[in-house]
Amino acid sequence: MATISAHGLTLRLRPGWDARIRLPHAGAISAPPSMRTYEDVPIGGTVNPVLHAATIPLGLNVADYGGGLVERLGGSDAFVGVIGFDPEAASTALFGRHGVPRLRDSMFRNETQQRVMPGASGSQVFFQAAGRPYCLYVVVGNHALRRRTIGRVNDLLAGLTIS
Repeated sequence: MATISAHGLTLRLRPGWDARIRLPHAGAISAPPSMRTYEDVPIGGTVNPVLHAATIPLGLNVADYGGGLVERLGGSDAFVGVIGFDPEAASTALFGRHGVPRLRDSMFRNETQQRVMPGASGSQVFFQAAGRPYCLYVVVGNHALRRRTIGRVNDLLAGLTIS
């Protein structure tokens, strides 16, 4: 079983999964003046670690929440994103759950997708681990077949260590 590790995330890959961990870089895009900040913000929205895993090849241009990939998911496929947030967010109520979540089929809804795709469904859970805040975002290709697919996702997540 292969293992990937970077930026405090370590994942034991299960057969049938493609995965990578990256640290986005800030782009030269300025925040709008209405935000009352005048600092550069990253193109992808975060400069914190992002882990992507999918049952199909990831390709080169996958957005933080799976854009560019989730549209290609088949009925038994899944996309998993673990997106890091700024450390100070860990003290907020949104990230009150501790440890990598275990998913249940009742946590998936069609409208819980960044881009709603007929037949597919998603789940989004905010949590913290090792004092750092994360969002777990998962899309399954077929809502009706989600139970089996979620089992595969939970097996993958059991191999995720955050330090």
